[in-house]
Parts: sequence; structure tokens; C-alpha cells
Amino acid sequence: MLENGTVKFEKNRKTLARQVNVGVHTMGDAVHTLCGCLDAGDTSVCAFKDVAPICTVPYESYVGVFGASSSLWDAVKAATEACTVIGAPALAPTVHGQGRGIAIA
Repeated sequence: MLENGTVKFEKNRKTLARQVNVGVHTMGDAVHTLCGCLDAGDTSVCAFKDVAPICTVPYESYVGVFGASSSLWDAVKAATEACTVIGAPALAPTVHGQGRGIAIA
């Protein structure tokens, strides 16, 4: 079983990742508005997509922040999966699904 401090650390990391995702989503909404975008089904049309100070520059910043947020969330998911092992880690399924034991890639 995990120690109390480790569980608390993991909860804090998940909370941080969720807060980052909310911030990135809010930034995406702001860029969507700045670019004058309208949605129709799965398609978006943006009136100011070629206007650098209004849309292009904020959008490029958003893309970088979104990528970092995705990487953070992937790291949290991987850490969560690693922490769900109960018992001896050597008996857990390998990452590559090749049976039990330690995988050497």
C-alpha cells in the first residue's frame, strides 16, 4: 500500500493537471473569440484568422500551451497507472503487454 504522503502528492498532481486543463480551455475560448470564429457542426470558420496581432499570435501561443498541457496530462496518467500496482511490481503486467515481469525494450 502507498504511504499517505505519496497518495497526497498524487492527488495534488492530478488537481494541478486539471487546473492547467481548465486554464488552457479558457485560453482556447479566448482565442476562438479573438479570431472571430463561428462553429457549424465539426467546422469552424474564423473571420480574423490571417490578422497576426488579433488571431495568429495568440493562436500560436495557445498551440504551445495546449501541447504542454497534453504532455502534463499524459505524465499524470502514466504516474497514476504506475501507482495502481498492488503487490510486487515485478509481478505486474509489463508496459508492452508481454506477460509478467520486467520488460527490457
